Amino acid sequence: MGAPTEHFAAYVRAAVGVLLQQLHRTGRLAEALERFPFLLEYQAVTLAEPGAAVDWLGDLLRLEALAHGERPGEAVAPIATLRQEMGLDMPQVLLLVLAGLPEQDARFGALYAHMLHFASPYCRPSWPLFRQLLDGLGDVGQVCRPLLRSGLLTVVNPDFPRPEWEFAVPALLWDLLSGARQIVMPAWCRHREAQALPALEGLLLEPDLLARLQQLPALIGHGEAKTIVVRAPAGCEAAEVLGGLARVLGRGLVEVAAADLEQDRIRQTLGPLCTLTGSLPVITYDLGPGEAAPLPDLPGYSGPLGAVLGLEGGLTGAPGDHSVTFELGIPPAALRLRRWQQVLGDRAPERLGDVAERYALGGGHISSVAERALLQASLEQRQVVAHSDLRAGLRSLGAHLLENLAVRLEARGRWEEIAVSDQTLQQLRHLERRCRHRERLTQHLSPAYSAGVGGGVRALLSGPSGTGKTLAARVLAAELGLEIYRVDLAAVVNKYIGETEKNLSQVLARAESLGVILLLDEGDSLLGKRSEVRSSNDRYANLQTNYLLQRLESYSGIVLVTTNLGQSIDQAFQRRMDAVIEFLPPSDAERLRIWRLHLPEGHGVDETFLQEVAGRCNMTGGQIRNAALQAALLALDAGRPVSRGDVEEAVRMEYRKAGTLCPLPMGMR
Repeated sequence: MGAPTEHFAAYVRAAVGVLLQQLHRTGRLAEALERFPFLLEYQAVTLAEPGAAVDWLGDLLRLEALAHGERPGEAVAPIATLRQEMGLDMPQVLLLVLAGLPEQDARFGALYAHMLHFASPYCRPSWPLFRQLLDGLGDVGQVCRPLLRSGLLTVVNPDFPRPEWEFAVPALLWDLLSGARQIVMPAWCRHREAQALPALEGLLLEPDLLARLQQLPALIGHGEAKTIVVRAPAGCEAAEVLGGLARVLGRGLVEVAAADLEQDRIRQTLGPLCTLTGSLPVITYDLGPGEAAPLPDLPGYSGPLGAVLGLEGGLTGAPGDHSVTFELGIPPAALRLRRWQQVLGDRAPERLGDVAERYALGGGHISSVAERALLQASLEQRQVVAHSDLRAGLRSLGAHLLENLAVRLEARGRWEEIAVSDQTLQQLRHLERRCRHRERLTQHLSPAYSAGVGGGVRALLSGPSGTGKTLAARVLAAELGLEIYRVDLAAVVNKYIGETEKNLSQVLARAESLGVILLLDEGDSLLGKRSEVRSSNDRYANLQTNYLLQRLESYSGIVLVTTNLGQSIDQAFQRRMDAVIEFLPPSDAERLRIWRLHLPEGHGVDETFLQEVAGRCNMTGGQIRNAALQAALLALDAGRPVSRGDVEEAVRMEYRKAGTLCPLPMGMR
């Protein structure tokens, strides 16, 4: 009896032997064999002759010796492993198999109805039947209790009185117990066999972290570590790290979302599922700031437990003396380059090192972007992936993860196309350098100074509406070759306590993991000066400001904050900004340049008139843009190039919209 299926067949024979002996004791064996001839298939192996049982209990005890290592070369049935893990005795194992026999052969349901004298042609095993079969072997309640608690047994009709309860074994667990070859795992979990899990050495882990992880399996084996917590931003393969540990331990991996464990059925099934598949359970949490969640109790499982968390929130109920926490961050450019090379192979574009340095992504996001880029190149029948394919792959991933929280802006333009003062332009170029070298900067600082410098860049763009703040942000993204997303902070604020912080946490965490530029628009709604607490509204407004202050300080990406009211920004925010750039209303020369940039080629507006409009009309860049658009529309409708009259009419329309008088004299045309 070396194969697991043969081992399980021995348990089935023993359970059927119990049924036949009960029928024999009650004098109903012959009747049952006549009415249910399929039992003849079992009688030959469970009864030597009518009324004389073989030593099925002795056979099972000898079988169990295999599970305890007396013959370690033998494969052991999952049911034997389960018995060892849970400490089940023989009556409990037999009761479990008896409850599952209808899953093996539906005719046992008809046999159970016959034994209980039910009018129904079919029934599940019930409390009275178990009492008959376990006569002399134990109390039914004591035998059933651990099976019910672990989810191995379920009550089909829990609303009925206990004597009328009917029991069943969940179909998934029965398939695993019986060693079925084709197992369909439920949608609420993701299961991977040990051989399908990655090796720790193949993950994007820095040497010191890898060395610590490689020591962990020995600690788990000695019982010193029972709970392994991995904190990481999205896309950093936290579950893969636990998968690498499971592989070293010879285990598979079962990943479950913590939210799904709120269902009793799933929570009760997970423990036996992991035991029967020899897997490490990994619970993934999605917690907001200040939130805490408990580690689940998994009856039916006694091995190590893994937990995956983001950068915020915490766990309760973790055994402190036996838990260990690892924190992952965005891997350095050298490790990112290795993953790009692994996924793209000989289809990689030139200057792949520049790509690795530009896109600060975790290993999981790199793989996703690279696979999308490969598909894009294949659709266009190109053998080598282009840089545009990689940008398209990043946009596709961003659309999946971020566009329900933020709006993507098109990154375009050059610094030469933006009309601001020389001082502002100089500050913007310096901000570009700060963003471009943000990861390598720490290598050029003294150890004492670099300890306080992270990879994040924070900039405050302050100035009246229409002075080019958003345009400058888009140009910065274009110069860096990055995607940019805009969040309206005023829309993020929620009247419910804690929801604003949760919204901010989500958008900041996802933007950080994608390596995109995040533009926080209307920042004064949350970055305003904290007020004296006179009511609960003041208190919670200050809490929101405090949260954003702390989160921006630890933010590892590039974040730009715009405001129209720079003087109202809390000084604590300004101190933590790497750059504070002021956008002033344009001068006469700057307004003239903006007009030149926005009027279409081939227009018929003379330079003298443009100079007069720029000098007389104190318009912002946004207003000039709108006026140029209106002028182009008037010309298009008339079927001719933009004329002086079109520009004059467009300027007057812009002033009427603002509710002020136009400074251009009447009759200029």
